[in-house]
Parts: sequence; structure tokens; C-alpha cells
Amino acid sequence: MATALQACVALDEALRLPPKTALWHARRLRAAGIIPSSQGRPEQVGAADIAKILIAIVTSSTVVMDYFRMPCSAGGASFGETLANFIERPNDIFDIILDANAPAATLVYRAADHGIQTLSFEARERRPRPALEKQIRLGPEILIHLAAAIKSAPEVRAGRRPLRERYRTYETTTQF
Repeated sequence: MATALQACVALDEALRLPPKTALWHARRLRAAGIIPSSQGRPEQVGAADIAKILIAIVTSSTVVMDYFRMPCSAGGASFGETLANFIERPNDIFDIILDANAPAATLVYRAADHGIQTLSFEARERRPRPALEKQIRLGPEILIHLAAAIKSAPEVRAGRRPLRERYRTYETTTQF
């Protein structure tokens, strides 16, 4: 898995956003206490935290937990847990459609029997909806690109470099 900074860079590239857009959303989520912060040391971030940042980017930072906790209409895991599973293994996802006006989402994927399945998620309480519809569609190419970037992220070391590496560059650049 990747660190938070590497995951934000991967989100920016997958969604084709300007640089540091996902990092701005991640900082807002950390300030609100939605994502745990690890100051000073790079730690790997889980798929659930990446799903929260993704939801914050496509909807808003204020309603992330409303979307994350949406129950499935057929029963089962919440939207956040299901999205985190597809971020880790996006092989069978076809489409994610998020309703931007009220917390609702639809996932279309290939099931174990190789048939196409649709899961719909809605908030428990109904909210008034405006007359226009605003839907955000995330295709499979976004999650596939994101998963590949997260899995191929280089390992980040915390602390100083080993002693032999610290002086190697100095020795090679200064020749007597």
C-alpha cells in the first residue's frame, strides 16, 4: 500500500485533477478527524481512507461520512466498505454512480457467477431533492489506474539513510 501522499498523487492522476487537489481534501478530512493523522512519519494508508478521500473529491468534504455509512438496499456491507474492497481489487467493477444531491450510489460489477450485479445504496432518512439531477460516474479505468498506482508505490523509509549511503555521494563527487 501507499502512504497518504502517494495515494493523493495517484488520485490526482487517476481523476486527471490539478496537482495537490486530493491532498487538499485529505488535509480537510484530517482536520475534521475523519482520517487519522500521522505527523512526521510516513505510514501506509488503508483502502477505506483512500475511499473517503475519493468520496470527498467527487462530492464534498462535509458529507463524506454520510456516503461512507450508506447501507446497501439488499443488505450487506456499507458503501464505504464495498468501495474500499473495489479499490483494493478493481478487476470486476464496471461502474460507480454517485448522486451528488443526496447520499445515494450505485455499483455495477461482475459477480462470482460471471453475471452483472447492481448494488444500490441509499441514506436511511430521505432528504428533499432539487429538480435537477447531478450524478458523478466513475468508470473502471479510474479504479484500475488507482489500484495499480497504489500497489506499485515505492516503500518509504522513515529516518536517516544508512551510514554508507550518506557518505557515498560525497566520496564520488569529491575526487582528489
